[in-house]
Amino acid sequence: MPIYGYWTGTPYGESRIGTVTRFVGIEQKLRPDSTMSGIGQYLLNYPSYSGSLEQWESFLFKNDSISEILPSMLPIAYVAKGNGLFTSRSSWTDANTVHLSVRLEGKVETAHEGYDEGHISLARGPDRLLVHQNSIGDAPPSVSFNTIVFNGQSHHAANPGLISPAIDRHEVGAAYSYASGDITNAYKRSFNADRALLFRRSVLHVLPGFIITYDVTRSNSALGNLKEWYTQYLSNPTTTSDTISATVGSSNVFVKVLYPTGGTFTATNPSAGYYRVKYVPAIQQEYDQFLHVIEASGSAALQAPSSAISVTSGMVRGVQVGNVIAMFTSNQDGSSPSGSLSYQYSSTDLTTHYLASLSPGTRYDIVAASGTLTCSPATSGAYTVSPNGLLVLSVTTAGVVSQVN
Repeated sequence: MPIYGYWTGTPYGESRIGTVTRFVGIEQKLRPDSTMSGIGQYLLNYPSYSGSLEQWESFLFKNDSISEILPSMLPIAYVAKGNGLFTSRSSWTDANTVHLSVRLEGKVETAHEGYDEGHISLARGPDRLLVHQNSIGDAPPSVSFNTIVFNGQSHHAANPGLISPAIDRHEVGAAYSYASGDITNAYKRSFNADRALLFRRSVLHVLPGFIITYDVTRSNSALGNLKEWYTQYLSNPTTTSDTISATVGSSNVFVKVLYPTGGTFTATNPSAGYYRVKYVPAIQQEYDQFLHVIEASGSAALQAPSSAISVTSGMVRGVQVGNVIAMFTSNQDGSSPSGSLSYQYSSTDLTTHYLASLSPGTRYDIVAASGTLTCSPATSGAYTVSPNGLLVLSVTTAGVVSQVN
C-alpha cells in the first residue's frame, strides 16, 4: 500500500505498516471470515513496510487469529469503482510480474493526493518503471503524475458532481485486461473555467508486458490548446524521435509515441534520482488523440517492433506491436465508429486483434485476406462486440478468424 504525495516529500513506493494494519484490521473486525481478511493477514505476515506499530494500533487493529490466504487466488485485474483505480498484473507467481495501475475516476476531493486523474504506474517485479515522484513545489502538481496537463493546469482539486463511475468499460481475458474511463468531470467546475472539455483514457494490458494507451482529448480553446503528455522515471531516460527508454534494476521500459507524430520530448531532472519527460504535439489544436505503446521487459531485451496501422476505411486508429493489433475510434469526440472498418496488418504469424471503442452488441461479418481485415456490420454477423465495446479476434496466416471474447 504505497503512500505518496508531493506534500510529504516521501519517495514513491514507501509503505507504512501502520496504514496497512489499520485497513486490514477494520476489514477483519467487520468480516473476519472474508477472503480479503485472509489476504490482508498474508500482507501483514510477510511485510515489506517501513515503520513500526504504535501500541494503540496493535491494540485496536492487530489480530493474529486470522488465517492467511495467498493473494494468488485473486484475478489478475481489478476495478475499484469507488475511487476509479484499475489494476492489472501479468501473474501472481512470477517474480518479474508486470504490474499496472491506472487512476480513472473524474470525481476528486480536496486532499493531499488530489492531482492524479489519469495517472499510470508501472512496475516489473521490484523495479518501478513509471512512477509518481514527489517534488515539493511542483506547479501544477499534476506534472508529478503520468497523465496529461492542459494549458499548464491541473484538474480542479474537488468536483463532487460526478454521479456514475468514470470507468464504464472494463474487461478481463486470459491474455489481456482493458479499462476505459471518461475523467472529463475532474476538469469541469460550475463556478470556474473548464480546464478541459474532454479527456477519456483507455488502457489495454496485453500480457505480460505490453500496455497500449489511447487518450481522446479536447482542450478549452478559450484558455489555449497546449497539451503535455507526462511520464516519470527513477533512472535517466534517453529519447529518440518517437521513443523514451529507461533501465531500472533488471528491467527496461520503452514508451513509444504512435500518434500524434512529429512532436517534441523535453526531459528534466527535478530532483536527485528522479526524471521527467513531457511530449508536446507539433500542432496545438482543440481536439487531440494520443496513442502510445508502453513495454516492460528484462534489461537485456530489445524494444519490440511497433508501427501505426494503415486504415483503408472507417474512423479507427491503431498500432501493431509484434503480433498484437490494437484499434480505437478516431472520431474526435471519442464516439464509436459506424459502418465498415478495414485496415492492413503484418500477417507472418498468428495475430491477435483488439478492436476497442466499438458499439456494444454490434454484430459484424469479418474477412481477413492478404493482410487486410474488414469488418462489416451485419444483423446476423458471426462476431459480436462485448458489452464493454471490445471485440477480440485471433487470425491465422490463412485468414481464419476466431472470436476470443
